[in-house]
Amino acid sequence: MSAWIGEEKLEKFLGQNEKGRPVLPDVGIVYVITCGGRYYIGQKRAWSMRTLKALKGTKRKRKRYTLNYESYTGSSRELNEAIERGEQYTRRILYVGHSKSELSYVETYLQMRFHCTHDNLSYNQEVNIKGSRFKMREGWMDDLQQARESMIDVWNALDAGR
Repeated sequence: MSAWIGEEKLEKFLGQNEKGRPVLPDVGIVYVITCGGRYYIGQKRAWSMRTLKALKGTKRKRKRYTLNYESYTGSSRELNEAIERGEQYTRRILYVGHSKSELSYVETYLQMRFHCTHDNLSYNQEVNIKGSRFKMREGWMDDLQQARESMIDVWNALDAGR
């Protein structure tokens, strides 16, 4: 399993858990995975809400489940097949998000900026766009610029290998 490049971004925001691993933010991360000279841009949320069955005479309850990001390799079938074949891969955290809509915006921005659906080097086959709004937190544009520059470094490294 490949470690995440950029985990120090998580530690800056949240510290470490009892195992000494960085804790995911309240919402999640935007990341890039490179494998076999290709790349995949995606997002990983820190938790999900699930509705439990209602017991007799009670209302349905919702429970928050923490998701495991340490072994996560994206939702691309093609990428996961390459990883299962034993190809080397790297995972890099580009952005730490603080709301679902912020994560969606940054992921979509990077996918559109780097033309993921038209690039043969991309594992991304589609861009999922939601019409949600988010309130910009202070400093988010600086974080987005850093994510963009980090992705440009990945892109240039892959482009040099063409």
